[in-house]
Amino acid sequence: MGRREDMFDSLVELITQDSLNGNNYDKLGDYYLEENKEKAYLCYENALFLGVTADEKVIKKMEMLEQEGIDKHKVSIIILSYNAREMMIDCIESIRRNNPVKSYELIVIDNASTDGIVDWLKEQDDIVLRCNEENVGFPKGGNQGIELAEKDNDIMLLNNDTIVTENALFWLRMALCEPEVGASESISNMVEKLSSEGTGKEIRSKNEQLEFAVYNNVLLEYPYEMCLFLRGYALLFKRNVLKKIGNLDERFSPGNFEDNDICFRILQEGYKLVMCYNSFIFHYGSASFNKKKEWYSDIYKNNYFQFNKKYGFDVDYYTRQRFDLIEHIQKDISQNFKLLDIGCGCGSTMLRVEGLYPHAETIGVEKCSKAVVIGSRVAEIYCLDIEKQELPFEKQSFDYVFMGNVLEQLSNPHATLLNIKEYLKPSGLIIASVYNCANIKNIYGLLKGCYNTTERYGLWDEKNIHYFTGESIMVLFQQCGYEIRDITYTENVLSPEEEEVIKLTERMEDRTSEELLRAYNYIVIAGRG
Repeated sequence: MGRREDMFDSLVELITQDSLNGNNYDKLGDYYLEENKEKAYLCYENALFLGVTADEKVIKKMEMLEQEGIDKHKVSIIILSYNAREMMIDCIESIRRNNPVKSYELIVIDNASTDGIVDWLKEQDDIVLRCNEENVGFPKGGNQGIELAEKDNDIMLLNNDTIVTENALFWLRMALCEPEVGASESISNMVEKLSSEGTGKEIRSKNEQLEFAVYNNVLLEYPYEMCLFLRGYALLFKRNVLKKIGNLDERFSPGNFEDNDICFRILQEGYKLVMCYNSFIFHYGSASFNKKKEWYSDIYKNNYFQFNKKYGFDVDYYTRQRFDLIEHIQKDISQNFKLLDIGCGCGSTMLRVEGLYPHAETIGVEKCSKAVVIGSRVAEIYCLDIEKQELPFEKQSFDYVFMGNVLEQLSNPHATLLNIKEYLKPSGLIIASVYNCANIKNIYGLLKGCYNTTERYGLWDEKNIHYFTGESIMVLFQQCGYEIRDITYTENVLSPEEEEVIKLTERMEDRTSEELLRAYNYIVIAGRG
């Protein structure tokens, strides 16, 4: 085992140093030959494409694997076209430039473009083209492409406003060689949580990002993060999985949530969804939808309603990732720890923790049974009410307990905090978020005689039955015997009228600090006292 680990580490170093050297992928193919012949084949194919010294030997190894009947995972890349001529040409040229020609099939569905792209597409002899007389939207257009694809090919849905970088598709295909994986997705500059410096806003130029891809798309020890959803801009499916679950649901036409829906169906079939950190594809982002923002907003709202109706619960609410809690984990990537997420929804936060900390063990508790049906496919989640049922865990076994805006929804938060403390290790921490009822936005709403009774998040969430200020939440934790290590908070954007209210109250005697009026959501970090 030690020798094999050393071989892998050596290959990681080689490919990191030169990700475009075919000889390195020949060696990687030899490494995988015994444990995963499909991966080995893809490595040899990539070695030939990038240039390898012993090309005849590599060809013989590929022929041997073909004789054994391995699945070569050829990909039908389906691109929908609508009035983005230059982007479409750049996208297709990037595919041609960075992938072996025999590894993919190009299929373009044009949705009644009028900018001349159809004429260009018709001139290409390597594209299967279908031209619709009207814009049929993404789900139907995607299904048309799937029906045109070679019957045994895996399927990639790719936006035309993308640039497929070096080795990006190769690593996506490698992910599908894992038997439990049903679909894989690249990271991109448009994925907020992966953007430069974690700011949520990309600050690198396009050329800088394309250069980054060469150094990013390499062999990694932990390349995957399991997900509940994959985004449809660059999404690769196993063909046999699509045959089991069916194609895109056209009720979500012209677009939005068809990718979320097919991901849920893949999970329900027992397969995993993986985001590949070592596959970066540049994405301009919503080139068509951005031109009609009001129309897009209406479509989004309608399809969001249809999606929730189909699965029977507020999916957005129960699939939020709580970065505000995760950022307070005091561990490094190599450490083992155990985390309990109370009110975990479908387990999205747990999956993110495991993606960031490969040695972490996460367990969730959630009382919404329909959310657990989905989440339990990808994470260890128990469907129970922590106020009515005993937790089935050993006492003093967790390094961390997350409670993301749960205390507000409990009939007896004091008793629950006392109970939860028993499950923390002596050095363990509870990380809890609590909405601040003294936030100026809430106060201003009450002054106007109104508040949002349909709000899914925040103080007025209809599930909330308790309300806290910064002081009262500190008192609660102290009464339960916790030692508060830190309290931070997040802010929300205030309107000019709300800013004016803050100024008008400055002369009030004993008024709380402006800082606390701006606090929207408190984050309490506490240990056993």
